[in-house]
Amino acid sequence: MKIRAGLARSPDNWKGRRSLGIFFLAAGQREQGINLLVEGFQNRYPGREAVELVFTAILAGESYEKALELMDSCLAQTGTGIDRDRDWLQDQKCQILMIAERYEEALAWISQQTRMSEVRFESEVVALIELGRFTEARTALDTWAQGSGMLGG
Repeated sequence: MKIRAGLARSPDNWKGRRSLGIFFLAAGQREQGINLLVEGFQNRYPGREAVELVFTAILAGESYEKALELMDSCLAQTGTGIDRDRDWLQDQKCQILMIAERYEEALAWISQQTRMSEVRFESEVVALIELGRFTEARTALDTWAQGSGMLGG
């Protein structure tokens, strides 16, 4: 009750939000715990450690839509923390799309990026294979082997 009251006064208090969210998860109130944790990303980016905690909880329940909402919320923000973690966050979104078997969306996401990472190269190849687009997969694999890191380059 005290933590909930504290969050009402200070909704950006990540430590309190994390504690209460974990309590709800441990008490079997998964959806309430997840929602409480995700709400902590609406006004500020609490950092990579926070994202990893929330992702673990979300993905344990295969709530891919919620995970994608969280990624989009994080990526829409600005600041030094986001700038530092942007590539990692983009890779996380790519991996969620792949885990959810949303291969066309993963390919579209990858094509929007200005830089390729190992995660994006691998995801592109796997998505193309899963879609039965083997010639494109071979081309993507060759590009990955060149290690350019740049789209179209």
